[in-house]
Amino acid sequence: MKTKTQKLPVFKELPKDYTGLCQVLMPRPINTEAECDEAYELAAMMAGHKLTKDQGDYMEALSIFVIAYDEEHHPEPDDDLPTHELLQYLCNENGMSGADFGRLLGVDRTLATRILRGERNLTVAHIRKVCERFKLKADSFING
Repeated sequence: MKTKTQKLPVFKELPKDYTGLCQVLMPRPINTEAECDEAYELAAMMAGHKLTKDQGDYMEALSIFVIAYDEEHHPEPDDDLPTHELLQYLCNENGMSGADFGRLLGVDRTLATRILRGERNLTVAHIRKVCERFKLKADSFING
């Protein structure tokens, strides 16, 4: 796959045939975050446009590889995770430290760390902030 430093073409410049698209980016199993990002960018760029049959098949192939990589390297958390484990997962997946999480909640790092360890509970205001930031529903934190 091409490296992140090579710029992908804009949609109107993409080939209409499968062979031409493969010359832009060969659809194949993804092994790194950079490869995943590049395949995702290309598939996302194609989304929402009227595609030829070959473009549709190509986009589907890219999507299959991106989903396979994501499922292996970024599995979704269990629905029945305790709240603090869900919060740890969200922070980890988003590269957030305890201090970053504290800033999100508007609390100091010590309290944020205690929440992430499960030693303290979220308040309703915290839940609102977390839900807004991570695009979750509040029921993700009920009975967790």
